[in-house]
Amino acid sequence: MRKKLLLILGAGSSIARGMPSVPALDHLMRQWAHDWASSRGFPDYYGVLANEIEAYYRSGPSGPRPSLSFDKILGEIVALSHWMTPAPWGDTLRQAACNGAPPPKLRFPNPSFSGDAPYGPTVMLKDQLQYLLSALVRHMRSLCRNLNLTNSAANQYHALFHGLRDVFDLGVYNLNYDTAALSACSGAYTGFSADGAFEPTGVHDRNEWGFVYHLHGSVHHSLVGEFGNEIR
Repeated sequence: MRKKLLLILGAGSSIARGMPSVPALDHLMRQWAHDWASSRGFPDYYGVLANEIEAYYRSGPSGPRPSLSFDKILGEIVALSHWMTPAPWGDTLRQAACNGAPPPKLRFPNPSFSGDAPYGPTVMLKDQLQYLLSALVRHMRSLCRNLNLTNSAANQYHALFHGLRDVFDLGVYNLNYDTAALSACSGAYTGFSADGAFEPTGVHDRNEWGFVYHLHGSVHHSLVGEFGNEIR
């Protein structure tokens, strides 16, 4: 019986294959966020949050600081959309923290997004979030469709995976969105059936290795159904 090896691919593992680094995606996200705000005449909530988080990270006693990346800001947009959802469905901490008042530094310019349309701010925040996620998906899918499979970087990358698969029962936890690992592990089980249905029971009950799991999502993944409640 061969030994098992679990390989965890983190950010940067596929940069040599032409995939963007986190700083490169940070730059693109800021540009996409600016484009959204310019096209709609609304404030750039992503940009405002980025600046506020950076200021927060610079405050406090000297010492190590967290790094700011686009996924942190996207997560805060989600949190802010809950914060701006009116009672009784929004974030209950808003009542405890500021007596239900909105954040003082954020502007929601359309007057109808007030008493007549209490969900307006939440809709605006989610609209920018959806715009940014869609732009990210389009960008990553385009890069993966045009992934070079024959250059020297691809040959070295594939040789590494082939060598490991020759010696070990290999399993891969992929923290990236791209298809670089799948291009080097043909036939690997991904957790999805041939027709695209997610197989949670198959993942949990599977004894065999030879898998590549995208733990943070993949360019292959889409949310379908009336409320996006099914992943395919």
